[in-house]
Amino acid sequence: MATVFRSTLSHADSKRPSAVLARLADYAVVGPPLFAILLLVQDVIEWDWLTRMGWNPISEAPVSDLAWTPIGAVQILNFLLVGTSTLALAFLFHRTVARNRFTYAALAVLVLIGAAFTASGARCDCYSATVHFSNPASLAVLGRIHTAAFFGVALPSTFGPILVWARLRRDLRFRAAARHSLIQAVIMLPLLVATLSGPIEHASLFYVWLLAVLSWLTHLAIAIRRVLPDRHPSTT
Repeated sequence: MATVFRSTLSHADSKRPSAVLARLADYAVVGPPLFAILLLVQDVIEWDWLTRMGWNPISEAPVSDLAWTPIGAVQILNFLLVGTSTLALAFLFHRTVARNRFTYAALAVLVLIGAAFTASGARCDCYSATVHFSNPASLAVLGRIHTAAFFGVALPSTFGPILVWARLRRDLRFRAAARHSLIQAVIMLPLLVATLSGPIEHASLFYVWLLAVLSWLTHLAIAIRRVLPDRHPSTT
């Protein structure tokens, strides 16, 4: 009987890692698009409040500023959602994709993006044309964390896709994701420069830049989920 019990337990344990990885993959896939959806919903719900405070949700892309609305906790949780789902993606990416000399550099890109998105949950010190929202003196560090987190997302998202492509390109299971990463590497720098400089600074082009980052992360997660073994193991 003890032998049968150990065999049954071993069989159950062998299924558990696949089930856990499948759930993590589902979370990694859902996180970025859900972030975008919640962002849009908040803009619609708080449109009047945002415009009264001096922000135009279309032309000024008040993504971080949403943390100061009456439902600001939603945006804080939204940053935590996309950050932790990207960290889940980084873990699965490292575990699933064939390794080469770019293994740890590519992993670092995704870890940095995930950690920075998570840190963005620290509420910003935000300005509009008419108002200034700032954390109390005892929590002033939150504003500095949020500012640093923006660059923690922007820089790896701009310069990191080429490293992810280098990790993916020799793994035939990820050819489409590798092509996407290469295209991402080409478009992200000019897109970021256009977003942050000149007459369109802080304009709606920021949404395009953010959508490019989120779609890339989602594609990577979908590609990884497709190759995971036994994503829905039987319970018998």
